[in-house]
Formats: sequence, structure tokens, C-alpha cells
Amino acid sequence: MLKYFGCLFFILTSFVLQATEQPQVRGALMHLTHYDPWWLTMTDDEKKFDLKVGLALVDAMAEAGFNTLILDIEDGVIYQSHPKLTRAYSIKMSALKELIAKARGYGMEVIPKLNLSSSNRNQHDRWLSPYWDGLSVAKTVTLSRPVVKNVFEELINEIGNLKYFHIGMDEDHNRSTKQYVAEIKRYHTLLKSHGIKTVIWSDGAYLERDKSHAQVYAEKTMRAAPDLPKDIIQMIWDYDHPNGKIAKELSNMGFTVWAAPGNKQSNIDNWKKELTEQGLTKHLVLTPWTPTNEKYRQDWLKQITKYGKAFKHN
Repeated sequence: MLKYFGCLFFILTSFVLQATEQPQVRGALMHLTHYDPWWLTMTDDEKKFDLKVGLALVDAMAEAGFNTLILDIEDGVIYQSHPKLTRAYSIKMSALKELIAKARGYGMEVIPKLNLSSSNRNQHDRWLSPYWDGLSVAKTVTLSRPVVKNVFEELINEIGNLKYFHIGMDEDHNRSTKQYVAEIKRYHTLLKSHGIKTVIWSDGAYLERDKSHAQVYAEKTMRAAPDLPKDIIQMIWDYDHPNGKIAKELSNMGFTVWAAPGNKQSNIDNWKKELTEQGLTKHLVLTPWTPTNEKYRQDWLKQITKYGKAFKHN
């Protein structure tokens, strides 16, 4: 009798786990704008996000089997709460909502992204200007924290029904590990109060690459991980050398892990192989780092068609 109930318990437990396991993420990162050393070289002449192109790309993503759309927003939209964040390329909130409605019409999960990393080199948080100071982290913190809170809440209220929010946090130079953990927890607490899960980048894949400048970020990522809430999604990235071992280490700590393989076929194939060997679900997010306008339409469409097939086929 005990043996019978033991078998029954195992079957029921397995059924519940299968029923609650997150479906495979087949995602793509689309930019309203972005901030990094390369993108900053064209900021002065940056073209505005083209809604027509964005809508066409969402159509193509749905046809190719993508089920998740991450939108890199930053100062690419006009905020009623903080009009000083408006740039020449910022679009109306109504345009963003139209794009999101199109994606949701296909059943896609939509994830907004604001990068709150702090680095004088990478400047991912420079979108917060004039509430950002490249020479003083303390000044940036004092000026920007209430602004960031307002921007989060405006996006949450305007978009509605969010399950996830990506807060960046990659390539962070300016904070100690303790400060880095505290900042992630700050925004995790805010998002959790709205019933939203936090997504962050993980630089951990670079941990074993001695000649890469990214190793300093990888070390911080992995030092911080044990002290972070385990309901955070760790989105591990490496566009040349996948590291399934680090992904597994994060999974063993209790995190759900998504992988960002970039936009090279060989790297996508290698990430899939690494995740499979580690017994992990192949959650993959295409990260082309490509502007969304007419100039790049065909490049985007080629990538969506090509890599949608790669993401879909296990």
C-alpha cells in the first residue's frame, strides 16, 4: 500500500511540475533606442523608432514562431512624468502601446527593458540625463532614483498586464558587489509589489575568459548571484563562446536561466548544445543590437526568418 501511494505521489508531483514549468522562451530584443559605446556614436543623428517597421517585424516574428518580445525602451518614449527625458527620437506612448497590442494579439509575452547598470565606460544608464552624471555615481543616484521609480510606474500603468520587466544591470563598473546587489534588490522589490518578475543580464559566461575585459563583470555577476532573490530571471549572454556550465551553476542556485546567443548561427547552435548537455530548457533570446527603422528592415527580417527556425527546432 505504501509503495502504491509512493508511486502515486511521484506521478502527481511530476504532473504538477510539468504543468507549471515555463514554456520555452523564443524571444527577440527590439530597440526603441539603446546606450552603449557603439550606439552613442550615432545618438546625435539617431533615427526615430519606425512604428511601421516595428509592426512588420512583429508580424514576421509571429510567423517565425517567436513568443516573447523584449522592448529596449529607455528614453525612446515620451514620459508624461519626466518630459526632460524626451529626445528627438522619442516616440509617443500611444505608438509604443500600438506595438505592444500587435505583439499581444499574437499571444506574445511583452517585456519592457530599462538598463540601470552603472559604468563610465558603457554608459547604459546615460538615458537618464539630465539626471545622470558621468563623473559622480553618488550624484546620479541622488538625482535619478525618484525619476526611475516614476518611469517604472508610468510604463507599468500604461502597458498593463506585465509579467516580466528587464532592468539590464550588465557590464557594471561603478558599484561594489554589495552596492550592485542592493540596487537590484531595490528594483526587484518595486516590481514585485506590482506582481512583476525581474529579469537581469548575467555576464557570468565570461568568467573563464582571462583575456576579455568582460571578466570583471562576470566575477561581479557570480559573486552577487547567491545574495539575489531566486525568482529573478538570469539572462546569460555570450556571443562567441557559450558557457553552459555557468548557466547550470545559476540554475542550481535556483534561478530560471535564459540565454542570449547574439545573432550568429554557430553561436545559437552551440548555446543549444550547451544547454541540452546541462539538462536546461533552451530559453533563447535573439539579440541583434539593430535599430528599428527602414534602413535595417531587410536585415531584421532575414534574421527573424533564419533564427526563428533555429530557436523553434530542438
